[in-house]
Amino acid sequence: MWIKYLFLALGGLCAGGIVAAGFFAFITAIGVITTYAQRTHTARHIMAYENALAAGAILGGAWWSLGFRLSFGGLNGFMLIVYGLCYGIFVGSLIIALAETIKTIPIFFRRAKITMGLSTVIIAFAVGKCVGNLLYYFFDMAP
Repeated sequence: MWIKYLFLALGGLCAGGIVAAGFFAFITAIGVITTYAQRTHTARHIMAYENALAAGAILGGAWWSLGFRLSFGGLNGFMLIVYGLCYGIFVGSLIIALAETIKTIPIFFRRAKITMGLSTVIIAFAVGKCVGNLLYYFFDMAP
């Protein structure tokens, strides 16, 4: 019986490792980290960025899988806001980097004949994403 659980654990670890490797390859291919380093003029710290990304993914995966809980007392709400902000920045950066890589935004604006207001449309995308997340998490409005 224990051999079954051993193979299941090994299979799960291998599958998780493959998915994580694919995700890191995807992030590297679209250039999220290099874009941050170029925009902030900190290219000399690119290894630290990559190590922080890998450590965050590994620790976050372990945290999620093992079911750890943290209590910050009266700061729980504040820490939730900090987490949400960091998560939103990461997801937004990933989406923008992907959009820049495949050049979807310029193609969309050219085909829609939109010549002005690019920043307004991008802010509208961000506000829509924010409102959608707030509705989902605070009011349990799952699609």
